[in-house]
Amino acid sequence: MTQQPRSSRRRIYLATTGAATLVLLTVLVVRTLTSSAPAVALTDTLIGPPPATASAEPGACTPPDPLTPRQLREAARAPVVAPAPLGTARPAAAPLRALAKSITAGACDTSGRYDYVQMRQWVIDTRAAGGRATLTTALLQYEHWLAADGSGRAIAVTTRTPAAENPPTDDIYPPGASPVTPGPMPADARLAHDRLNSITALAAGPHAALQAVADLNQWQVPGRAARAALLNVLADTDSLTYHGTVTDRAGRPGFAVAATSNNGASRDLLLIDPTSGNLLAHEQTALRDPGKLGITAPTVLSYTLYVAQDHTATVQQR
Repeated sequence: MTQQPRSSRRRIYLATTGAATLVLLTVLVVRTLTSSAPAVALTDTLIGPPPATASAEPGACTPPDPLTPRQLREAARAPVVAPAPLGTARPAAAPLRALAKSITAGACDTSGRYDYVQMRQWVIDTRAAGGRATLTTALLQYEHWLAADGSGRAIAVTTRTPAAENPPTDDIYPPGASPVTPGPMPADARLAHDRLNSITALAAGPHAALQAVADLNQWQVPGRAARAALLNVLADTDSLTYHGTVTDRAGRPGFAVAATSNNGASRDLLLIDPTSGNLLAHEQTALRDPGKLGITAPTVLSYTLYVAQDHTATVQQR
């Protein structure tokens, strides 16, 4: 997947308003695409392919259906701004190498023309008034399909208001037209390092490696060997810390690895499935108030939950 470095990519869904909006907020979350799709009423109707009706075979990969717009609004009524509690920090290199050796293929390590990724993302929005910024939490849901020829599909639903200005979008891409250009998923750590560096400049600090892994997983589904290579790249990254097991917002236990930004203002946290090595969640936290946000305690600015990672034959399937 060829992407511009994180610092120069377009800021799409974390669009904030007001003079008090800070660069920290606009650079933390870079996700999908603009769209010319017509507005869709916020109802209980599922956007995109219909839900599966056939019963899955025992042990088969069964991605959950995404939330309807109404369900998404209900889920957004209880915003969580406190970061996940972490265990005592220790160097992450040895635990990451051990994890890379132990991971196994899972039910969703299947074949199919399209990589399919389903995510939910909580983000902080700001509105300026009286020289101060008011913080609100929006919940977004993304579904991405991506084939080796660059064809695919992207569906996005958001709880941002006003709803008329933030309709669901559903875009289908012909070959070569998707927002990212797919590429092979290297099983070699050196090549995986180069791949991550093409997404986010790793020289920016250890947090950049975590961000690159998170971005890569938004559109593509690494196989077991590629996941092991990514874990070994992280093991070779200085200053990453391991925090034991942390539960994600879907109730799944994850191997927790974190890094603080060079200026100490923010922290990135990845939660990784301890059996398969799949990415479960990416949390970005402001550790101090970098301006006029009114932050008095560490506050989650972005939390991405990787709900499903699978392969499909067409963009009409989940």
